[in-house]
Amino acid sequence: MSDILQVRCLVCGECLSYRRDSTSPLIEHLRCWPLCFLPILMSESKVINLHCPNCKTLLVCFDERTGEMTRIAPSEPFVTSVAEHSMETGHLIDFEKTRILASVSGYKNRINISDGARLPSPATMAKRKAAASAETSPATPQVPVSNSFELLANAPEIVPDAPKKEFVPPIVLNGKPANITQFITDTRKVTEHDIRVRSNGRNTKIIVASRKDYQKVYDLYKERNVQFFSFAFKDDHLKRFVLHDLPETFTPEVILAELKRAIPSITSVSQMTKKLENGSTRKLPLFIVTAKKDVTIQSFSHVRAIFYHEYKVEKFRSGGTNVVQCYKCQNFGHTNRFCNMPERCVRCGQAHSAKECKETILKCPNCSENHSAGSLNCKVRHLYMQRNVSRNSPKKVERVPAATVPPITINKRAPAKKVTEGLSFSEVLGGTDKSTRPAQVNSPTAPSVGGHSSAMSDFIKDMQIINRELQGLNLLQMTHLKPHTKLYTPGYITVRNDRVGRNGGGVAILLKESIPFRQIDLPTDPDGTETLGIKVILNNRSTTIINVYNPPNVVLKECLLRNLFDYRGTVIVAGDFNARHRLWHCIRKNANGATLYDFVMNRGATLFAPETPTYVPSHGKGSQSTLDLVLANSSRCISSISTLTEGGSDHLPVYFELWGTPQTQLKKPRFDFRRTDWGVFRCALNNVIPTARPPLGTATDIDTAVVTFTEEITTAVQASTPTSTPRPQKLELPEEILDLIRDKNKVRRLWQVHRRVEDKRAYNRLHKEVRSRISQWRSNRWDELLRNVSPQDNSLWKLTRRLNRQGSWTTPTLRTDTTTATTDLEKAELLAQHFAAINNNSVNRGNDSFNEKVEAEVRRLITGRTNSQTQDASEVGPNTISSPKHATPREIEKIIKKLKNNKSPGSDGIPNTVLKHFTRKALVKLTNITNAILKHAYYPTHWKTATVIALPKPGKPTTEPSSYRPISLLSSLAKVVDRIILNRLTDVGDKMRIIPDNQFGFRRNHATIHQLSRVVSHISGNMAKRNITAMVLLDSEKAFDTVWIEGLIQRLATYSFPSPLIKLVSSYLTDREIKVRVGNKLSAPLQLAAGLPQGSVMSPWLFNIYTSHLLKLQNSHVHIAGFADDLALYSSSVSAKNAINRVRNATHHMIKELNLWKINVNAAKSEAILFTPSRKQVDTHIHIRTNRIPFSSSVKYLGVHIDNKLNWNVHTKTTNKLALSKLGRNYCLFRSSEINSTHKLLLYKAIVRPTLTYGCQVWHTVTETHLQKLQITQNKCIRLASGQPIRTNTLELHKRLNIPTLKDFIEKMTDKFKLSLLDHPNVLTRNTHITSKAKWGPTRRNPGARRSTVI
Repeated sequence: MSDILQVRCLVCGECLSYRRDSTSPLIEHLRCWPLCFLPILMSESKVINLHCPNCKTLLVCFDERTGEMTRIAPSEPFVTSVAEHSMETGHLIDFEKTRILASVSGYKNRINISDGARLPSPATMAKRKAAASAETSPATPQVPVSNSFELLANAPEIVPDAPKKEFVPPIVLNGKPANITQFITDTRKVTEHDIRVRSNGRNTKIIVASRKDYQKVYDLYKERNVQFFSFAFKDDHLKRFVLHDLPETFTPEVILAELKRAIPSITSVSQMTKKLENGSTRKLPLFIVTAKKDVTIQSFSHVRAIFYHEYKVEKFRSGGTNVVQCYKCQNFGHTNRFCNMPERCVRCGQAHSAKECKETILKCPNCSENHSAGSLNCKVRHLYMQRNVSRNSPKKVERVPAATVPPITINKRAPAKKVTEGLSFSEVLGGTDKSTRPAQVNSPTAPSVGGHSSAMSDFIKDMQIINRELQGLNLLQMTHLKPHTKLYTPGYITVRNDRVGRNGGGVAILLKESIPFRQIDLPTDPDGTETLGIKVILNNRSTTIINVYNPPNVVLKECLLRNLFDYRGTVIVAGDFNARHRLWHCIRKNANGATLYDFVMNRGATLFAPETPTYVPSHGKGSQSTLDLVLANSSRCISSISTLTEGGSDHLPVYFELWGTPQTQLKKPRFDFRRTDWGVFRCALNNVIPTARPPLGTATDIDTAVVTFTEEITTAVQASTPTSTPRPQKLELPEEILDLIRDKNKVRRLWQVHRRVEDKRAYNRLHKEVRSRISQWRSNRWDELLRNVSPQDNSLWKLTRRLNRQGSWTTPTLRTDTTTATTDLEKAELLAQHFAAINNNSVNRGNDSFNEKVEAEVRRLITGRTNSQTQDASEVGPNTISSPKHATPREIEKIIKKLKNNKSPGSDGIPNTVLKHFTRKALVKLTNITNAILKHAYYPTHWKTATVIALPKPGKPTTEPSSYRPISLLSSLAKVVDRIILNRLTDVGDKMRIIPDNQFGFRRNHATIHQLSRVVSHISGNMAKRNITAMVLLDSEKAFDTVWIEGLIQRLATYSFPSPLIKLVSSYLTDREIKVRVGNKLSAPLQLAAGLPQGSVMSPWLFNIYTSHLLKLQNSHVHIAGFADDLALYSSSVSAKNAINRVRNATHHMIKELNLWKINVNAAKSEAILFTPSRKQVDTHIHIRTNRIPFSSSVKYLGVHIDNKLNWNVHTKTTNKLALSKLGRNYCLFRSSEINSTHKLLLYKAIVRPTLTYGCQVWHTVTETHLQKLQITQNKCIRLASGQPIRTNTLELHKRLNIPTLKDFIEKMTDKFKLSLLDHPNVLTRNTHITSKAKWGPTRRNPGARRSTVI
């Protein structure tokens, strides 16, 4: 076999010689495209490589041993037809004797050469030949062939089509040559064919006929240094690709050498860089590959790795302006590759390169504006862009309606392990400026929220229409929620970021309760992009999911995207970016789209977009676009993404699924005491409690007995009570309404796409019908509910409490100056530290010498020692003094019967209902434990731990720990024992009359109205005498939580309480712990150094003992009124100066005593007022420490607003407003026709009227004008209750319903209160002067002149 092979074309007869070396056998394929005979050469080699004769690119590689034929990198689908084949090794086919007829379109038994395709076997080819013979077209004659290698003697002559004329690019001259005739003559001398010249005034085009002439003219102009530019031939056009995921340390030379081994058409490789702020450049892991036109992305499939590094490849996409610019002359429309124009600087436009430029002022060489030539704001660039858009844009774009396009699954893969909890993420993105985006509330027909229509209701309806439930995670945008708006979804946790200060906006995440998560702290931009992020565990890896909403008029910042992707693990950013780009199926792009595209390209992120549009404009302007996208730092985290086309908003819901299994936590089953078999409980309790009494001689025995008794009760509960896991209620619309909504959405889509008037009319009709049907359905359900309510079974009051309840809440992210808590455990720990710090802060207050004196006295009293060592708890024994009176089972049984059933249990989980079903044996054991506690003066450690629930304070920011109020949950057994101890303490305290008479708080037969009447009667009596009264109201800050325990013990000892009771109180207050619960997480126990236990019946009485000596500081001139921790100091005198000085001195003395006993006064909430009958204003104030407290015109004391003239106008206005708000919360009950008038009047008497008449025994002297405002509110309520129209006579209506007017009711309440004062146990209350009047209200001239009567 020779080394040189001769191949002759069967069409043109041209012979070509090809050299084949022994190391790499190579057979060249001569192809005349598109219609010609294809000679195929067979060699001794087992591998045949077919190359293109024009560009020498390897097209096909055939392996004889495996029969595998692979397409390497064809520029277009390579299809050939082979009539017969017989490949025998060891023979070389002589084309002079053997020919194979092969035509592109001649035969139908074609072999499609594709990736991984195999050449069919001879048997298969025979079958295909027979089938082709039967279907052969008459235009193609059948040629009988007996041997595959026999010469076709009668082969028909096939004349190929004439080759297409090659396009030769023009050469464009800058302006016109000086001597155009001579210039054209010189040009014609070097060409073989004629030339054409076109001139438009600015440029001159030279058009030649062949490539050869073009090269000659190009070289001539280059030699003469003519200013011109040109373009590349179509065959010379270069493609560019971008390689990702390669180390930035790789050099372009190394990558080029590796790629050229398999893809010879690659010309160059360059690495992308980024210029930093300091002027230096940083190499990026992105490489640009330049190759010839025949190279495609499939060509890189044979180079799976470069130096064992896998990589990604994609087409290079320009910056997005769609305008070509020359980097040499800075003009548009051509590149610097074929430019012979003078070089101009991109910064200043002068004749030098950009590296040599020293100018500081930018000047565009094209438009002469103050910017560089590459600026996107260049006017000349915009003209070119408009020309290109008008040239390339189609005349009419037909788009498929979104409602008719089924969901398309992207990224098809083998079925993976789906999420067990259904963690498929439904991203709800919808709404325009006039409508809200889909969101969710508790009911699909909930009322409007925050003044906007409830889009969250629309979301639930859409999910029902699509036959989907809410997914494991739901991302919502444009919620239109405000921080004060409550939102609760059964079975889901809501994480929100509401827009503050402006309408609209807001993002939220609805997460299933069973999926643990952690909220992350993202940077906030009040006027920019809104973000909200959480972290979940997916496939045992941390996955960050971020919800994004970028308003239409807000610029998307690349720095924000970089910050969002800085988290470890998998990061998924989904939302409405308002970014348009052709990459994700938008007709045109905007600035946000260019920013997002650049970020995806530079960062290497993966963008997921559904195939169908996600935004369909309803206003008729604009086009359908894909604005709702998903970004991820991994291409394997999302399995599918699609658009749910049946939604009812402009933005369609986007549904995408994640690969993997989330970490879940199931709710702990709770005992359902409504289904408890109490007979089984009593039997089980008797069986588990032993008959023998355990020894209770030491503190350790008491602790053991308490723990054992708790376990025995729990065992009996487990044997008799089933467990249940609470399931959220589901509220679904009827199927006929859902069908109607589907029809409405379909018509809406048709109108959005076609803009037909009949579609718009049909949509409006269906929209009204849907609203009417839903309203009727809501009304029917509400009527059915109200039809069954009654005050007899408490269902009416339960419904009332639900309407007046503020709603459920989820503790948001808590922040302090140094800490941010996102998980439930972190929140619990932060709140526990805050509450413990409040109790422990009072330890360092007061006077050091006084503190040491009191603490030493308490140590001597408790331990009997002079040193600071305390006695061990196990050594506590009976005191020499007789122990308190023992408890009896009957006494404990009476206490248990008075317990309320609806109280939450403590850490032991035993509710009060269980205690009420105790057997005799259980009562006896509890009695023995109680008597041991009284005898040994030791309180069990197990009952000293409180579970704390943090409730938000109204009107406070929920992100601060100081905005929460602790609610302690104590053991029910401990509450029974606390009542026994309190009874023993009150027996001693009542005999010694320790609590002063001017303390009205936490005392039997003492209420706020008694203290109010005492204070107001003193003020009104002095105003009648023309005296002036000055009053200061002191507010104690955290008074119960900061009680000094040693000081309280010292006060008990000072009042001569028995030693066993003092030691028992000391054991009760010391070493107490709290555990804060947030969600299902409990904080670590923290010890409290001060304060009284919240929720205990002993704490109010002990607080009165602790502050009893402070209320005894009053004298004949200054009076003190106390109600728990509220103190009022007031004094009267003829002179305002004397009254103010007396109160000021008494206030300073009181503050000094409070500081001594570690009680802090909150100066910000303290108030002062001066009651005077004259109209002259007194400009004065008092000081509390460094705070200035001015005298105001009205103050609020014990719930009543008292003004300085006792006109009560401020109180009546405030009361009327509060009553109307309560009426508004229960308005649906008053308007319902299913509730009879009797029940409605009962609601008014129980809810509204107590608010209107609170403290009326004090302000019954209000004027007729102010009372009439309250009477109008009552008239409105009784008209609603009776269902009468607004023109009904209210006096007759009062008589018919037997409802007294407010004037009569207040007089009746006042007379009744006067009679109750006659036999009151407190002497101060019995001596109270109640003001009466001859006529209703005082005159204007003498507002203080009222008749007074002493009761």
